[in-house]
Amino acid sequence: MNAKKYTHIIKDKIEELFYARNLTSGWKIQKKGDIFTHSTIKYHQLELPLNKIEGVFPTNYEKAVNYFQNCYQNKERNEMCGQFDLIQQVDENTIIGHLLNKGKFIFSPRELIVVQNKHTVSENESLITRASIESHENIILNSNAVRAEAKVYGIFLKKLNEYQTQFEAYLIIDLKGNIPNFGNNMMIDKYIEIFEKDINYIKLH
Repeated sequence: MNAKKYTHIIKDKIEELFYARNLTSGWKIQKKGDIFTHSTIKYHQLELPLNKIEGVFPTNYEKAVNYFQNCYQNKERNEMCGQFDLIQQVDENTIIGHLLNKGKFIFSPRELIVVQNKHTVSENESLITRASIESHENIILNSNAVRAEAKVYGIFLKKLNEYQTQFEAYLIIDLKGNIPNFGNNMMIDKYIEIFEKDINYIKLH
């Protein structure tokens, strides 16, 4: 597959992420920690809210961008949020990935196939997006897993100075199946925990 196949998908997601970032009113703060603030807002007609996780990373901007473009290589991260396998390097900024979460407790395994892209917003700002795709010729889906969907997934990274990076993530991950609200809340809490660990990983590498 060539890059043109995914161009319109990536373009639509970039536009959607800028739309989400431009929502300035209606956000409700759910949790405020030492680094991150988690807020939600009703998004279109979706049952699931749009989540915003924002804070300042005490890390270099270039290192942060490189990390989030290639974070699937972090084995510890994969153990926390599910195994992310690189399926295809489409171009220098775009990959196809297969994410499989083994599931825990009452939850069945979940899997996604995504196209991930790094978009340069400006000299000092980048956007990492992920969009669900239906299939890929090199992936055999897991018959025991429920197919989840990344309805909204994007991370804005903006250079503040040589040692600090503004971080803004916008997320709606539809786990599908019969998942109670607390299951989705647990997932967002897990994302925040992962982002906190990402900071330490970036600083050490």
